[in-house]
Amino acid sequence: MPVRAGANLEARFSMDLKKAFLFVAAAFLILSIWNNPSATATAFADFLGNVGGFLEDAIDKFTEFFRGLTA
Repeated sequence: MPVRAGANLEARFSMDLKKAFLFVAAAFLILSIWNNPSATATAFADFLGNVGGFLEDAIDKFTEFFRGLTA
C-alpha cells in the first residue's frame, strides 16, 4: 500500500510541535524555580492537590454510578 508523501512530513511536524512545547514548558519551569522557588513549590503543590481532588471526585462518581447499575 503506497504511503502518502505528506504523511511522514505531518508526523515529523507534529513531533516537532510536541518537542517545542515540552522545551518551552521545561524552560518556563526552570525559570520559575530560579526566580521564586517558594512560590513555584506552592503553585506546584496546589496543582497536584487539585489533580488529586479531581481524581478522588471522579473515582467517587464512577463508583456511585456502578453501584447504581448493580442496585
